[in-house]
Amino acid sequence: AGFIPVGFADSTAGEYVRSLFYVVGIALVVSWFVAVYFTPWLGYMILKQRSHAGSGDHHDAYDTRMYRSVRHAVGWSVRHKAIVLIATLGAFAASLWSFQFIPQSFFPQSSRPEILVDMWLPEGTAIKEVERQAKALEDRILNDPDKSFVATYIGEGAPRFFLPLDQQLRNPNYAQLLIMSNGLEERERMIVKLRKILAEEFPTVRGKVDRLFLGPPTGWAVQMRVVGPDKAEVRRIADQVKARYESQPDFGAIHDDWMEPVAGMKLVIDQDRARALGVSSQRVRQMLQAATSGAPISDFRDGEETVSIVVREPDATRNLLAAVQSVYIPTDLGTFVPASQVARVEP
Repeated sequence: AGFIPVGFADSTAGEYVRSLFYVVGIALVVSWFVAVYFTPWLGYMILKQRSHAGSGDHHDAYDTRMYRSVRHAVGWSVRHKAIVLIATLGAFAASLWSFQFIPQSFFPQSSRPEILVDMWLPEGTAIKEVERQAKALEDRILNDPDKSFVATYIGEGAPRFFLPLDQQLRNPNYAQLLIMSNGLEERERMIVKLRKILAEEFPTVRGKVDRLFLGPPTGWAVQMRVVGPDKAEVRRIADQVKARYESQPDFGAIHDDWMEPVAGMKLVIDQDRARALGVSSQRVRQMLQAATSGAPISDFRDGEETVSIVVREPDATRNLLAAVQSVYIPTDLGTFVPASQVARVEP
């Protein structure tokens, strides 16, 4: 009963450990049949009385070489209690001492040959620059004999092809390379080469080269969380923590999930004026989004591929400041008003 929530949990952890529920359930059912039917039959077959060959007399079932050896060992242990106790304590102490040689890993490393290379460029970097950097790294390893093929994903991570994969969501300053090596030895050599290439040839990129791991995705081997009400103070303390980690020779690829601070703009809508002109906040948002990010108007199908047709402003005017000055918003009265009459941009 304790594993039922695990089996029916609709979450990432439930998806990963759901097989545990099935394995335990099947094992319990099989063990019940073994305990009720097979074990009594086995006991009957082992312990039933047997007669001597050629006579009808019964003999002791425990009068065999194996049972006599066991009886002798038990008797010796009882007569030499001190020796047995010291040997037991010594074996226990030796087992505790041997724990230092056991790798401290609940889930072992995957034996799959794939390598994941994560690339983070500074926050606010154009996605075309991200594509250029990812393409440069791809070209750098394209002729490496240790690799089988390379797949590059711009703006998001690879789709989930492996259940414990730490899948990355959409991010315009992010790229991921999925590299298939030719074997485990080739994988380890490529990891060393990729880390060296990122450190020497891509100084503006925050890179992470790693294998696939079994177990729930953690992202990073060592993590520390800084929490507080003041964002500036949290960032300052986080920078201090990063500096301490960077000073340690055993750590590398120090990364924070806040990235660099980027100046932003906020659209403020004058609600009183918008209501007087018959313009809703949703309509203002839709028109400005269509001007800056684009609005899908149709789809183009090419076999199994579907490509959205998006209409948007030219590159020169595709920004929020220009859109507020040039976009006209339809009103409930059937007229149009400039967006600048009902909204303004603040830093």
